[in-house]
Amino acid sequence: MSTQTQRIKSALLKEISELQIDGSQKLPSERHLSERFGTTRVTLREALRLLEADGIIYRENRRGWFITPPRLHYDPSVHARISFMNYAQQQGFIPKSTLYQFKHIVADEFLAAVMNTVVGKPLYHICRIRYLDERPVLFENMMIRADLLKGLDNVDMTGSLHQKLRDDYGLIISRADFEMTVTTLPKEEATALNALEGAAALKFHRRYFNEDGTIFEFDIEFWRHDAITVAYEYNNNQPVRPF
Repeated sequence: MSTQTQRIKSALLKEISELQIDGSQKLPSERHLSERFGTTRVTLREALRLLEADGIIYRENRRGWFITPPRLHYDPSVHARISFMNYAQQQGFIPKSTLYQFKHIVADEFLAAVMNTVVGKPLYHICRIRYLDERPVLFENMMIRADLLKGLDNVDMTGSLHQKLRDDYGLIISRADFEMTVTTLPKEEATALNALEGAAALKFHRRYFNEDGTIFEFDIEFWRHDAITVAYEYNNNQPVRPF
């Protein structure tokens, strides 16, 4: 990192922390900032990308740079018990979900292996976009066993799907497992989240089991990396089990 890049990064970080940039959440244009700091667009973008990597700012495709809002404190251990909508509301956010795509597919070799079923098993593939205060932060792919949960075509997908499954199908989640990796956004997911292809992201793989121990759902989630803080509580006297 050059001295000039560090100087620009430090100056912007100070102004952001003091909320002195135009009194709004949007940063001035790159042209304005480069002229103000007397530097090239290349050097400026290097400083902006460093702030982006730290989660201080984020970029929206064709809209510019914004100050990152407060993060959702995300505990995977409660995800199966409390819906995204309620979880976000409890932390003061205004959450929203929209249906991006719903289609019927069959399990390929990967899905058959991860869901412990057979190739060709009918599945629902449901894609949703999750929002916090009108900002799209999560692209959700859900693969659900169509033979176990028939008629999901007519279910409202903008609310809590698991609550619907409990209320309408009597389905009880007995346990779940998940893994998280750091990745980048593929083109479709980036477009849906108003981000640039290749932007940093957190990727979750998550499986849900019913009372019989059958995997009825497998999710692939792409989160904006600056939208959540992953937290997990452990009690030394009584371990807190994930689900």
